[in-house]
This record gives sequence, structure tokens and C-alpha cells, in this order.
Amino acid sequence: MITYIAIAHVIIAIILITLILLQDAKGGAMGILGGGGSSNTIFGSTGAANFLVKATRTIAILFAVTCFVLAYKTSQRNDSVFDKAPVTKSQPAAPGAKTVGAGAAAAGNTVSDKAKDMANDAKTAAGDLANKAKDTAANAKAAASDLAADAKKAAGSVTEKAKDATGSAIDKAKQTTEKAAEDAKKAVTQ
Repeated sequence: MITYIAIAHVIIAIILITLILLQDAKGGAMGILGGGGSSNTIFGSTGAANFLVKATRTIAILFAVTCFVLAYKTSQRNDSVFDKAPVTKSQPAAPGAKTVGAGAAAAGNTVSDKAKDMANDAKTAAGDLANKAKDTAANAKAAASDLAADAKKAAGSVTEKAKDATGSAIDKAKQTTEKAAEDAKKAVTQ
């Protein structure tokens, strides 16, 4: 049952993709299906747009329904693939045969120990990387703070220079105005 629903779900998805791609970005459909605006198309001048929109809506609803059905069906299953596997019973070892069970168990423990060691190494490496990241962030914060202080000093220096330049320009303007006034008085008195 789930297999049939899954197959239908894939087919519906392909149809939905096709219908979406057939539609024009502005809401019409491709030229041959009726979006070109001429009446010599398959569905008429506006028929394809309406048909494709309705078909897309219907297929999208079917797609959603199959999604829900598949999710419900797979959540209800309690069995596993291994439940259906044939069970084989081990035969007792023949007298005089070598047993590998102890060696295999030892090898399993060795693999488990190696996995634990690798996990511990990964934790240590992750901790080291986290510490390096914290140090880098602290260094970046300090550098940004230093740059901000330097920028503030530079802005203050520029402001002072601008004030000085403005003051000297005002003084020069006053002197020029006074000189012009004196020249005007001399010209009037002469």
C-alpha cells in the first residue's frame, strides 16, 4: 500500500513541476498553450491560464494529501526490515575446531576502544577550536576598540584644525573688510 502511494506521490510531484514550469511568470501560460495572446492557440486567448492554474491547484492539493498519507502510514509502522529477515541459528563447533569467538570479541573491544579514543580526540579538537575562536574574537574586539579610539582622536584633530582654519578665515575676512572700509573712507574723503 505504501509503495503504491509513494509511486503516486512521485508521479504527482513530476506533474506538479511540469504544470508550474508551463505557466508564465506573469500568470499566463506558455505561448503555444494560450499565453501568447492570440486566439489560434490550443486553449484560446485566456483559456490556458485558467486551465493551468486550476490544474496546478488540484495537483498541489493531491500532492499535499499524499504527503500526509505517507507520513501517517510510515509513522504507524512498528516493524523493521530486520523483523522479516530469516533467522539463522549457529551450529555448535565441531570437536577439535578452532574457535574465533574470543578473538572476535577482543577485536570488537579494540574497535570500540578506538572509536572512543577518536571521539575523545574529536571533543578535544573541538574544544581547542572553540578556545581559538574565543581568543580570535577577543583579539578582533580589542583591535576594533583600538581602531575606534584612533578614529576618535583623528576626528578630534580634524575638528580642531577645522576650527583653527575657520577662525583664521574669519580673522582674514575681518581684516579685509576693515581694509576695504578704510579704503572706502579714503576714497570718499578725497
